[in-house]
Formats: sequence, C-alpha cells, structure tokens
Amino acid sequence: MEGLEKFDAVGSAIEQLPDSFSNLLDLRSLNLRACSQLKRLPEQLGKMQCLQFLDASVTAIEELPDSIGLLPRIQNLIFERCKKLTYVPNSICNLKSLEYLNLFIGEDIIKIELFEAVNDMNLKELTLSGNIRVCLPIILSFSSLTVLTLTDVCGSPSPTKPFSFFQLFNLQSLGLYNCTSHGSSFPELPLNLEELDVDNHASLEQVPDLSHLKQLKIMSIGRCCSLQSLHKLPPHLSLLRVEDCTSLQEFPDLSMLRDLETLDVTGNGSNLKVSLEENHLQLQVSGVVGLSLPLTLVHIKSISIHLFILQLRENDDTFIATIPNKEIPEWFNYKNREGCTLSFDVPPNLGDNFAGVAFWVVYKSSSQESNYLKAVITNKTEDTTTTIPITGSSCRGMDDVESAIRCIWAEDLSIAKGENIMISFEWNPLCDTEVKMCGAHMLKHPFKKSLQA
Repeated sequence: MEGLEKFDAVGSAIEQLPDSFSNLLDLRSLNLRACSQLKRLPEQLGKMQCLQFLDASVTAIEELPDSIGLLPRIQNLIFERCKKLTYVPNSICNLKSLEYLNLFIGEDIIKIELFEAVNDMNLKELTLSGNIRVCLPIILSFSSLTVLTLTDVCGSPSPTKPFSFFQLFNLQSLGLYNCTSHGSSFPELPLNLEELDVDNHASLEQVPDLSHLKQLKIMSIGRCCSLQSLHKLPPHLSLLRVEDCTSLQEFPDLSMLRDLETLDVTGNGSNLKVSLEENHLQLQVSGVVGLSLPLTLVHIKSISIHLFILQLRENDDTFIATIPNKEIPEWFNYKNREGCTLSFDVPPNLGDNFAGVAFWVVYKSSSQESNYLKAVITNKTEDTTTTIPITGSSCRGMDDVESAIRCIWAEDLSIAKGENIMISFEWNPLCDTEVKMCGAHMLKHPFKKSLQA
C-alpha cells in the first residue's frame, strides 16, 4: 500500500486501524464515514504529513489522538454524529491549515478546553452539534468564520439573554437547527450576513426587525411552531422561505423587497395571506435584477430552498412563488376562476416594452407524490406549442389550497403582440391535484400599480 493517496472504507465493519496505518505517508484522503464499529484512530495519526481530508463521522470513536495536531496540511476534519466522543485534544489548535471542522460535542465533553489558541487558526467553516449555549464562547472565538452551522442536541430552553453572533464580522452563512437552548429569543446577527436558515426553533415567538441587514440575500424560517410575527425584512432579499410555522397568521409587507425572486410561504397558519405587488412580477422578468447566489448556499439544509435554487439557475431573471393565497388578484389580465385553461389575444398595443407573461395557478392537492406543474402554451396564430415548467414541489397531501406563480420571458414563450393564445395547466398525472383557477398577466416595464392578491 506504499504510495497510497486515498483510502475509502465508508460503511465497512472495521473496528480499528492498526498503528502501522500511520506509515502511509502519502495518504491525502481518509474516509471512514459510517464505520459504526470503529472505536479508535491510529495513535500516530500525526505522522501522515500529507493528509488533507479526514471523515470519521457516524463512528464509535471515543477519543481523538493527541498527534492529530501534527497534521500540517489537513483542511477538513469531520466527526459528525460521533456520539461517543469524549476527548478532543488541545493540539487541534495547531492546525493552521484547517478550514472546515465538523464536530459533535456531547454532554460528556461539555467542559472541553479545546480552543485556547483559536486566534491562530484560520477556520472558515464550522459545523457543531451539541449544547450551543455552553459552546458559544468557543464558537465566538473563531473570528475568521464565514460559514457556521449549529444544531442543538442537548440543551434546554433558557430564559437568559439572547445569543449574539454580532462579533463574527466575517460570517456570511448561518444555519441554526433544533434551537432548544435559545429560549424564545432571536439571535443578534452580524451585519455582513448573506444567508440565514433557522429551523425547528420551537419556542421562537417573533422575528425582530431585520431591515438593517443590508447584505442578507437568502432567508429561511421553518418549523417554528410558536412563531406569531415577522417584522421588517432585510431589504435586498432574493429568496424568502417561511414554511410550517403553524402559529403565523400575518405576513410582513413585501413592498420594499425589489430584489425578491423566490418566495415560498407554505404550511403556516390557516388564515395567512400574502400581499404581492404587481411590480414584483415586472421587475424580475424585465431583467432589472438577477439572483446572484453565494457559494456557501450548499451548507443550507432546507430541501425546499435547494429545489427553488435549481429552478432559478435553469431559468434566470424570473420570479417564482408558492403562497397560501386562494384567489387570483383582480389586476391579472386574464382569469379563469373555474378551470385549468385560458384563451386570450395578446393586446396589439403593448408597445416595445412587452417583457413576458406572469402565470398564477390556484390548486388543491391530496397526494404525497412529487408534484410538477407545467403550462402547455398553444399559439394558434403561429400554430406552435411550447411547454413551460411553472413549479415543482412535494405535495403535502393535506388538501391545502395554494397558489403557484411564475414569470416567463416573452421570447421563451414564442408569444408576440396580437397573437391568439391558449394555455392549459397540467400536473404530474400521478399526483392527485386539481387546478381550481388560473390566470395570465402581460408584463411590461415600468409599472406603478400595486394591489393585493
């Protein structure tokens, strides 16, 4: 095995690596993920001077060897869900090349004195599972962090002052999951934050005014069952998701969110309604703004967000939304309130600023199958047919009535002024979904009118 550069034993039944394993001096990548019987790493691990990547997640490892601090080239250390881990040596502070650390800190190592010299480290990404309130001083010591993902696994609700991440001035992406030790408060956030994902914060009652966060582009709030109100939102959001917050009955004003391109508001309070301005649909399709996604988005856990991101990357400069509204707004040009088809003539007087078409579909679903809505557009004047995806999501199977909205460029639709158009909205045939009503709206720029849906 001399000269071996990569060793991959994912999911194997090995219980330990022999001490001679550390003689693989050329090894760069060691992947032991899901070796559930593995109890120890080689004591002389530090001899492996070329090692850059080590993943021992979901193993039975109890201690990390002291020599781990002698790995001069290590960039990634991953010990996710190592629930038997009781010892992390102080020598880990010597790892000047370490960029990503993923660590489970259980109650047994709650008094860890690991990071006395963290200011000498250049850690960029930290994923930590444990009692977050207890670990907070450790977390705040990493001033170089750009990505922080925290999962509370052993804390209890605390009435003490709220968390503050304000001093992490380099932080761009923050994920907070299973926030049991946060109490009912919302954390203080750093000004340069670009992405925020908060999930399963059961005692959170309100999200405060976040309008001072000028850099925040992506915001996701999910499964916060006590959340009652959202206040002023960051002004430059491109993507906003609020999902499964069952106590939320009022939604904040979106009129100032001129950069909003993706909106996902589903599974919340039964009386919740979202007000959309007409110019939300216009500005995006006219190419005034375009979603520029931070590279760190891969660390956000929400499946819903990733689904919308994939759609946006395939169809730039469009507005897409899923909201709980049960009606199509009055300002839509063409509406069918009792079916899934539309027929209309594109007005010949739209002028040169005809940008595209907004589609609005109100639907009811009773299926758990994957749900894909498409618009089949027949141009009767030109005798052409175009199929455009409107949205793709997993059906909730709760007989909820929701709205799907999508804006599409005119050139992508093969639609021009004065032409006769017929549109049929169709779902995945495996999904038990009924289109209650549908609408189309001609888009141009500029627009002034603002009405509620």
